[in-house]
Amino acid sequence: MGRKSKFSDAQIIGFIKEIEGGATGTSIARREGVSLETMFRWRAKFGGMSVSDAKEKRRLEEENRKLRGHRAASQASSVAGIASSAVGGLGASQRAVVDGLRARWAARAAARSCRSVVVRT
Repeated sequence: MGRKSKFSDAQIIGFIKEIEGGATGTSIARREGVSLETMFRWRAKFGGMSVSDAKEKRRLEEENRKLRGHRAASQASSVAGIASSAVGGLGASQRAVVDGLRARWAARAAARSCRSVVVRT
């Protein structure tokens, strides 16, 4: 996540509306102490929005960030359970290979290890 802006969404939208009203982006950027590139980035992100639209967008982004965190945690626990049940049916040599792959691939090791080793029943 990026650094917190010193400008609120309402202020940024105000700057964009000034540009749309005829002011130059360079003059506004100079007045506010930001680069022209920042003004272009803000226009791409907030152009055509009202303040209430920007607030709703920010709320939805925050909600998505939280949901992604919950999803990642639940996937990690389910992958660990699947891998442990799959490793139980392997022979000793295959189990050694899986353990070696787990050590190398850290977080996604369980899923990758089980896919990498051919398990025949």
